[in-house]
Amino acid sequence: QKQANLTVVITAYAPSKSSNPLNTQSPLFQQSHYESKTLENALSGTVLVTVSATDGDSPSLSYSIIDVIPSSGNITLFGISSNGVISTKRELDREVSAVYFLTVQASDTELLSRCSVTVVVDDENDNGPVLLPSYDVDVDENVPVGTRVLTLHNADPDVGANVRAMFRFDGLTRIPFSIDATHGYIYTTKLLDLEGTVKPPTSITVVAEDSVISKVTRTTVNIRYIDANDHPPTFQPVSYQPTIPEDFAPGRSILTLSADDADVDKTSNGRVTFD
Repeated sequence: QKQANLTVVITAYAPSKSSNPLNTQSPLFQQSHYESKTLENALSGTVLVTVSATDGDSPSLSYSIIDVIPSSGNITLFGISSNGVISTKRELDREVSAVYFLTVQASDTELLSRCSVTVVVDDENDNGPVLLPSYDVDVDENVPVGTRVLTLHNADPDVGANVRAMFRFDGLTRIPFSIDATHGYIYTTKLLDLEGTVKPPTSITVVAEDSVISKVTRTTVNIRYIDANDHPPTFQPVSYQPTIPEDFAPGRSILTLSADDADVDKTSNGRVTFD
């Protein structure tokens, strides 16, 4: 399991100095750090937190957001009002960033102070199941019934209980496989017989569905069967009665024997030799 490394940078801001002898006090935030949580996809304008600062000799203060981490264009995600109310300006996406660190500044036009704000974005079930476009699997012909041949992993970028999928085969019923609806395990349900009259499928379409948000994805499982050497050679016909003339010359062919092996791999298991 991967662990995320978070580096926190703490910056100490020196009090600013004013050229106005009547303005001797810098704004002072009631808290040095504020925290807020919001659900991803919350509407633009959702209020996150209110920061507040006071100034003993300047009752009129202005607030601004001067930095946001991660920084790539994210300062436009948040706004702050004249009375310190921080709100969203666009919907947030937890799969883009699960947390934002804001630096907020209060100023009386000459003197200023700063505080930090952490905004945590909680997950919403807004992504469907994610599977590979296709899977390739080798299956031995003689595997026992109940053998797990493949596990389909749902890579839904949501987290926790929002990562959900129900798996099923698409349009296939009479096949020698079953699928665990919750975990995506594919098992054999019958002995596989490559030489039988009903051949097992070489491809299966699997559907994964998040019924809560009605999102569906499909994938194809391609199956390559490994032939088992489970059939002996048989002569065709099973008996021979050649007629040999009395004056038959030595070294001439008396008859040709024919044998066949039902195994499908004619390069190895189904190859017949005579001795």
